[in-house]
Amino acid sequence: TDYVYEYTKPPRRTPEPSSPTQDPTDYIYTRFPRRTPEPSYYSLYPTPTQEPTDFWWWNPTPQPSSYMGGGFDNSSTSSYVQIHVPFALFKPGGYNHMSSLFGVFPIGSSIRSNLFYADSDLCDRNVDTRKGYPIRPLDRTGEMMPWPAPFILMVDRGNCTFVTKVRHAQQSGAAAVVIANNLCQCADGASCYDPENFCESKGPIMADDGSGSDISIPSVMMFKQDADVIKAELRENNSILMELSWPVPKPGDRVKYEVWTTPTDTVGLNFLLSFEEFALALGDSAHFTPHMYIFDGIGAGCRSDSGENMCFNLCTNSGRYCATDPDNDLESGISGADVVIESLRRLCIWQLYGQGDGIGREWWSYVNGFNELCSSPEMFSEMECIYGVLKMSGIKIEEVEQCVEVDSGGWESEMRNKLLETEVAVAQRQGVNIIPTAFVDGRRIQGSLSASNMLAAICSGLMVGTVPDICSSVTPGPSPYFYPTPEPTSYFPPFCSLDCWNGGTCIIFGNMERCACPDGFVGEFCEQEVFSGAVEICPDGHRCENEGLCVEVPNTMGSYYCNCTASGDSVAGLYCEYKATSFCGQNPSSFCTNNGLCEMREPGLQAGCSCPVGYEGEHCQFIMGTTPVGWPYDAVPDSLVETCPDGLVCENGSLCTQNPFRESTYYCDCSMTELDSSFAGISCEHEATVYCSVTFSRDSFCTNGGLCLSLTDENEAHAGCACLPEFEGYHCEFARGMAPDDWIDGNTTQSVGDPAMCPDNEMSCLHGGQCIESPIMAGEYFCDCATAIDGDVPYSGLNCEYPASSLCNSEPPFTSFCTNGGACISVVPQGQVHAGCRCLEGFEGSFCQLSTEQETDPFGLSDDDISSAMSTVYEPWKHAHTIVEALVAFAGLLGFL
Repeated sequence: TDYVYEYTKPPRRTPEPSSPTQDPTDYIYTRFPRRTPEPSYYSLYPTPTQEPTDFWWWNPTPQPSSYMGGGFDNSSTSSYVQIHVPFALFKPGGYNHMSSLFGVFPIGSSIRSNLFYADSDLCDRNVDTRKGYPIRPLDRTGEMMPWPAPFILMVDRGNCTFVTKVRHAQQSGAAAVVIANNLCQCADGASCYDPENFCESKGPIMADDGSGSDISIPSVMMFKQDADVIKAELRENNSILMELSWPVPKPGDRVKYEVWTTPTDTVGLNFLLSFEEFALALGDSAHFTPHMYIFDGIGAGCRSDSGENMCFNLCTNSGRYCATDPDNDLESGISGADVVIESLRRLCIWQLYGQGDGIGREWWSYVNGFNELCSSPEMFSEMECIYGVLKMSGIKIEEVEQCVEVDSGGWESEMRNKLLETEVAVAQRQGVNIIPTAFVDGRRIQGSLSASNMLAAICSGLMVGTVPDICSSVTPGPSPYFYPTPEPTSYFPPFCSLDCWNGGTCIIFGNMERCACPDGFVGEFCEQEVFSGAVEICPDGHRCENEGLCVEVPNTMGSYYCNCTASGDSVAGLYCEYKATSFCGQNPSSFCTNNGLCEMREPGLQAGCSCPVGYEGEHCQFIMGTTPVGWPYDAVPDSLVETCPDGLVCENGSLCTQNPFRESTYYCDCSMTELDSSFAGISCEHEATVYCSVTFSRDSFCTNGGLCLSLTDENEAHAGCACLPEFEGYHCEFARGMAPDDWIDGNTTQSVGDPAMCPDNEMSCLHGGQCIESPIMAGEYFCDCATAIDGDVPYSGLNCEYPASSLCNSEPPFTSFCTNGGACISVVPQGQVHAGCRCLEGFEGSFCQLSTEQETDPFGLSDDDISSAMSTVYEPWKHAHTIVEALVAFAGLLGFL
């Protein structure tokens, strides 16, 4: 019954007048025996610097920055290697290592046992378990007792294949194998061709030599530096307790899994064909996301500076997206570009028919049908064959073509294709450079990829009560080596005295105590939380991490991006995956990731980031070349925009409010936004770039790069902003000279009035203050704030920018007052203008109108300096309302006038 359908095209019929026109892709299908897939085009090449039985997998793209050690990675995201005894060898976060591509890895379990070091290379099948370290006691015959199974065996790399070593270790009773690398990794700038200091520029891939199907234990490789230390400890006959674990995330009611492959990857295709039955049987218990491995043509040099495709027929989109030639024949057969186009078609099919339910029956049907009918070089790009399989799978041809050629961005133009762009970016982020590769709940599946291994990993991530019947077919891992239960109680003595936080457990090794921390926490007492967060899967399969919010891309249908500002944390990236590494002020939304440096780009612009090599974006959150087309998406959700009756648009959730000073006009009350940030401006369009309150009061802030004059507490008014030359306003929200007449600030409800620009075009006086030329230095101007009164609120300051925060006389005119939270020294006696203020730290002057950081007058004298002099020699000072009056009086005293 193992048959497939192959099409034969019927002769064209002229339709009857009453009958509909026949679809030219309406084919007749005939049954033929199943065809075996062609051999995979990904080849294994021996490295010239190591024995020919060690293999490397060709990687057409540069290693992503997360790929540690050029082949070694800290596999804590999918596997974990740790030494518990002796405690001196314990490493926070575990040991860097890489896992093999063969064997069975017990997902959700761990192996904890004594580590032994074999004194042979294990290339001989007759492994002598009486030789090695630490040396065991002698038996009655005088020979060393064999290693007690189950044990973990360390063996040196070299002289035979990895599979051979692991097979012989398995036959000797080992539960797992740790291969000690015999070559160092090259340091930065070093070369593997240096004969005096030979090193590897990349660690080897522990590939299957083609005979590893009988391997049922896991194996990993460790850095030479780490392995040498461990071997030295074993040679001293000291015992080592090692743990290898393959943790799964906290069980849930639905597991997410991903598979990376290509349309011509035979190994991946065979896996998909064998797993289809399981995928459909898992139903709603699992959410599948297929990925197509496309390498970045720009990074590989396939696109010139002028936009020309430099890699012949390997690439689409003028060299942006490429694949290797499957049959190594650039003149005929399947080209790399053909592989990219078919990959794009499968991504479109999944977007249309699979991402909604995470099952995608039509997608599975198409992949199976394409393999059976269209995978040969002659038919691979034959549209009649492809249309036939689409129709047979219940897929609407016009929908797929619309997605391939239009909605995604197409493949013929030089523009970016959003689906292919996403695949390239995700592959780099996940460190995918081998196909097939699979992930379950974000953790890479180690060892050989088979339907049974994948099913076991998925089922281990499901909560009790949500496990489907298909999971009963999972074969459990070999016993007694795998321990899905907590650590043995002998290692968790009840008298351990440390107070471990966040669910950590106090354990004792010898005479030392420490906290064993659960996933997500580190530190001496498990006090530090590892940055992580909830993951949301968008309808198009896009993953938003760390509580990022899925938002539809403006002017698209069904495409989504992650709004990272919805998270409460300072995160950014395509998936909100990067945490802030530095802040550009007190505003939590102004930050850099990936060790970018904060800088002021241009006067008046928000602080930006100077990104390290390989990153770009306003927060350095994108790998170079992966910034989405059209980013940033400027469209504001309709729910955050309100249009006033007079046409004024209020943005960012601000409230349209009637202007009390002008009939039939409105202003935007920026204080009413429910967003996490503060806004100012006519339409509340300017976001806070720095906050001026020690308690993060949302009313005290500056925009457009303005600097706070001081910090305020929760009981004080806004401290004020020192604006860049191009800006002015209570929050620096206006371009200089552009503040409207009778402006009502949406955060303070204070009228700014028409600012008076002094003749020097440098000084401006707000709130009705008057420009007065300095009696001391010609061409210098100051503001006389005696007329700076808005309603009953007087103002003071260099620009008359500070409103009274307390009044010292109870009736108008309010000539005695304090600004910036200053307190009146006393009630003003009759006939006296101003009693003076007790200023908060950071301010000075009779009205607390001067910042201690701010220049005051051409002499470099503060208001208090002048006040002190005038109080003893010139009585009229006490009646001076402004700095200008005091300067005039002082200048007269000194003989300038």
